[in-house]
Amino acid sequence: MKSPERAGGADRPDAMVRIHLPALCGLVLASWCLGAQAQVTRCTDARTGKVAYTDGLCNSGEAAREVTIRPAPEEVLRHQRLYEEALERSRQQLRAGHGATQADAQPAFTDHAPRQYDYARSPGCADSRSAYNLLRIQQNHRSTREYAPLKEDAERRMDMDCMGPEAYAERERQREQDRREKEYREAALRRENDLREQLERDHRYHQERERERDKERQREREQAQREQADRERREREREYARREQEQRVQQAQREREQVRREQMERDRRAAADRARNESRPVQSGLGLPQSGWRGSLRSSP
Repeated sequence: MKSPERAGGADRPDAMVRIHLPALCGLVLASWCLGAQAQVTRCTDARTGKVAYTDGLCNSGEAAREVTIRPAPEEVLRHQRLYEEALERSRQQLRAGHGATQADAQPAFTDHAPRQYDYARSPGCADSRSAYNLLRIQQNHRSTREYAPLKEDAERRMDMDCMGPEAYAERERQREQDRREKEYREAALRRENDLREQLERDHRYHQERERERDKERQREREQAQREQADRERREREREYARREQEQRVQQAQREREQVRREQMERDRRAAADRARNESRPVQSGLGLPQSGWRGSLRSSP
């Protein structure tokens, strides 16, 4: 026969199980309500631009980006209310069964956080995704100017419904930062292009000025060549005139020399004639009379 102490010791594990069973159920419920931080993967088709959210892996050829989703405030309140109700029931059962287990069970619940809401599987996300895909199908029936703002608004609404307010706000902050960086890069590129264009304009201006200076120097060289040719022509003309003058002077000298020689020759002949006449003997006047002064001389007594 079992002693009362042994019997009580044998029944104590069952009693502990019965006492802790509500606490374990509460912990299971709290663990079900409180999960790890939800991760949503945004899949973007590089070819078509279609965007989809999933908690798994993206298809081949799609760009994947993990986004942390935070629950909505009403969902957090609902989970906290369920958690508090389960915790209160567990505490009541623990106080009814064994007062000492209440202090051991309470820290197990206080270490958990409320489970986050899965925005990627919410009806609002599905509706926004359907509206975005329908708008993409109607792209060919709209003009680019009309389609662009509608597409941007539908994509923003889909991101907000599928990512949650906090993740969407973080996404918008990142997008705003990217936009500012893009504007800064575009401004820097514009400044670089303006500087390059200014340098090209300056280069073309200097080239034009250099061409004009080359033309001016060419005109000056041509003018100098023309002036040099004119000076040489005038020099040749003066040389030709000088030579002609010299030739005329020489011709005049030759003519004067010729006249002088002819005169000297006539004078010589005249002198020779006189000398011959003077050396000839005087003849008698019996002969026939002769004309001229020679005849008269000969006929004189």
